[in-house]
Amino acid sequence: MKNTYLNLTEQSFEFPQNGFELKNGFLLFHNVSLEHLIKKYGTPFRLFYLPNVVEKIKQARKLFEKGFNKYNYTGTYQYCYCTKSNHFSHIIKKALNENVHLETSSSFDIDLILNLYKENKVNKNLIIICNGYKTEKYLQKILYLNNIGFKNLMVILDNKPELD
Repeated sequence: MKNTYLNLTEQSFEFPQNGFELKNGFLLFHNVSLEHLIKKYGTPFRLFYLPNVVEKIKQARKLFEKGFNKYNYTGTYQYCYCTKSNHFSHIIKKALNENVHLETSSSFDIDLILNLYKENKVNKNLIIICNGYKTEKYLQKILYLNNIGFKNLMVILDNKPELD
């Protein structure tokens, strides 16, 4: 048996998915040749599709709504966009347009939030989940957010020393 990436893909999940198709052995995304883009920009090649961000947020909300209804759950749900999945400000702004909150995992992410705050894209009521390993710099920036009045910081402890 010859193992190929295509064999693995076909065994792992339905392929092609949303917007992808195979034509004459080449992969297209919304009728754009990925072969052409890879030849032009090289590899590794990373593709972001803005409408997909909004689509996934809406899909997650629908799934939670379905589960809430099925089990008569009366609590609430807040979608928190994980900034490490894509740090580009235009992607984060697109997600914020969907009334989401944010999850951070580094000091760099706090800088993103501070820049968004300066641009009036977020306010101090934003829920911010601070996840990931807390370096000294990351902890200082989390404390800074707290000191300037961000009210909904949730710091997730990854190890005992972070508690100190």
